[in-house]
Amino acid sequence: MFSIKLLAGKTPRTANAEILIDKYSEKVEVPLQYWKRERYREQWRGAIARIASGHTTACLITAMYDPRAANFIMWWPMWRQGERVFIQNQILFMDKIRTAFNEMEPHRSIPARAVVDEDGAKVSEWSVDIKDILDCASRMARE
Repeated sequence: MFSIKLLAGKTPRTANAEILIDKYSEKVEVPLQYWKRERYREQWRGAIARIASGHTTACLITAMYDPRAANFIMWWPMWRQGERVFIQNQILFMDKIRTAFNEMEPHRSIPARAVVDEDGAKVSEWSVDIKDILDCASRMARE
């Protein structure tokens, strides 16, 4: 099972994203100052469709700020390897990427998948079958 959806927030300036990966569930606060609700949904639909169509990387942005002024964004990069999709929850620090961040093509800023961090600790990640991504893409296309 895989899904991401936008829920009501505590204030008009925020929403909540709920991400379900198999039995794991997480809700994160989504700022609505730079991107509005529909822009997040559009980015998520595009990212899921990108992975479903055979591309090896995509990302789900859950906190977008103006990339010209922001220090970071919150995202969930995805790497497709055959029939499995690996997903990590990360902070993308703008000063750590090589080229300017392009919000229309955020997948260009996804680094190579790392399974251990710089200290040698295992990176927290989830893995889902591509079938679950295809099912999610189908549900999102109907919304």
